[in-house]
Amino acid sequence: ARLYESMGEERSGKKEFPVEIRKETEEEKQLAKDDELPLIEKTLKHLRSQVTTHKVHALKELTEACKQGGLQRTVDEMLPVLDGILNDEQGEYVRNTTIENVVDLAVYLLKLSEAAAANCVKQKILPGLYKLFRDKSSAVTFSATAAVCAIIPHLQQDDMKPVIYPFIASLANDEEDQQRAQALELIKSSASIFGAALCTELLVPHFVRLAADPSYETRKEVACCIGSVCTVLGPEQTVKQLLPLFTKLVADEIWSVRQACAEAIVDVASQCVKADNYWLLDDFEHLLSDQSRWVRTSTFKNLGTFIFMHSNKEKVQSLVERYLAMATCVSGEAKFWDSDVRLFCAYEFPGVLQAMGKERWPELKPIYLKLVSDYQWKVRRSLAFSLHEVALLIGTEAAESCLAETFELFMQDLDEVKIGVITHLAVFLQVLSPETRLKYLGLIKELLEDPNWRVRKLLTKQMSLFNKTFDTADSRTTLCALFLGLLADPVASVRKAACKIIGEVFCVFAQVHSEDFAKLEDTVLEFSTHKQFTYRQLFVLACEGMHGKIEQHEFEQKFLPPLLKLHTDPVPNVKVFVARFLSKHIDALSANAPVDVAKAALQELQKDSDPDVILMCSMR
Repeated sequence: ARLYESMGEERSGKKEFPVEIRKETEEEKQLAKDDELPLIEKTLKHLRSQVTTHKVHALKELTEACKQGGLQRTVDEMLPVLDGILNDEQGEYVRNTTIENVVDLAVYLLKLSEAAAANCVKQKILPGLYKLFRDKSSAVTFSATAAVCAIIPHLQQDDMKPVIYPFIASLANDEEDQQRAQALELIKSSASIFGAALCTELLVPHFVRLAADPSYETRKEVACCIGSVCTVLGPEQTVKQLLPLFTKLVADEIWSVRQACAEAIVDVASQCVKADNYWLLDDFEHLLSDQSRWVRTSTFKNLGTFIFMHSNKEKVQSLVERYLAMATCVSGEAKFWDSDVRLFCAYEFPGVLQAMGKERWPELKPIYLKLVSDYQWKVRRSLAFSLHEVALLIGTEAAESCLAETFELFMQDLDEVKIGVITHLAVFLQVLSPETRLKYLGLIKELLEDPNWRVRKLLTKQMSLFNKTFDTADSRTTLCALFLGLLADPVASVRKAACKIIGEVFCVFAQVHSEDFAKLEDTVLEFSTHKQFTYRQLFVLACEGMHGKIEQHEFEQKFLPPLLKLHTDPVPNVKVFVARFLSKHIDALSANAPVDVAKAALQELQKDSDPDVILMCSMR
């Protein structure tokens, strides 16, 4: 039907437009009626419907419907309906949606800690999902496998052998490659819950056999999950049972299998090192020299970590030399070059330095300076974020002579690089001598005036550290003035960050009882009566930051009374903050505090007309 509305033709001479008025469909009318039904009834009705949209909408409310309907109706009515949907080969989309939502239902039932609810999952839901592992649709099999893997962590160890192991054993012996790969996914998800003893008894035999599987996809999956299994088995069993098969996989003819080994080698090595076994050093060397670029790249990502793990062995020197060569790309190593290699070098540098020790800093310094000037901003960004770590490792003298220039270069770099230094600026400055630190006080002031509010927020979070870093009277006065400016910052996020650390800042300034401290106190107290409600909110937030940090009697004497007055504030958002504070801390008030006044304020807030205020009153 079309309704022609006049657009003012008589006045403007414009033509009329046809505006279509759509009639409500019978389906929509029925949905509107169904909304009046109890949720469990509505959900069951829509799941039985032949309309796909009905089923999909119902599935999104599945868990909540079962909560309201109760366990008995879930078992007797809901699960049979769900089973029918999962077995309907014509509705792939609906089946996938069902699988996704069944996970939430299973987790809810297991958390009930009732035998009947748990049995519902173990005897109905899991077997139903397991059937789909052999579904014709690869999307459905993928979803079903992911669903079972998501449910497993919520089961008990006693459930592993009778409930999960039969699935694994059946899949591991299946003729189809995909089924054997699914078995390994289940092993990866369940190994930690099986525990070392059951894992050794039940899972390792399958694992060893599948490592020699004719399908490279299966062997690759073994390499992908071997780290998880090693962590469960521990050092002794890793060396005894898994190390030999891992070494064979490292030499596999398929590059993707070797790449999976390169990504897992750190987890395997961590257990071998605990058993004083260093066989994997040779395997790591082989992977670094692999003919596949992808294998070399994946191996190199772990080089710094691997060097650190083996830092007490002389043989690791060859890996250090490889790192140095790769970082500079020299003498015959160019064939290993990859566009990401310098990025990996930069990321791993602190670990390599820690493994080698500060006495070998002169050896690493040329590499570091070369990376600092790299044309890729991502390389410089990585080094900027770890500048403070390098400074801590090499000490004050070397940091001042070698890193000061690097620091200044990064501060003039792109924002992406500059932000890395700013994030840990306070820690970096603490490494420097007091005299050198003072030179950078002006820089902090300059950065706090940066138009980018995110920079100001990053520095705000470090203000308590800055106060400990600069301990002269003049520097404290400067920092106090800067902090007062942050409390009045035009961006609310910066002001909130300042209020959250105000307790720590107060503690530093309270030790000297200076005029600066008095000014800081007065500024915070003025917030409680500020005409803008956002500042009154900040006052409560500041009280939250001070509570437990400054002396209790001081807080209760100076800051608690104005806070309690705000329980009648005309703005609900302020009362929400007050309600949250009182509900959390009222029991911790001392006998000298106005406890009766606080209790009366909380009781009034519990009767407030705003539901959010009432909700916060119960957030203990």
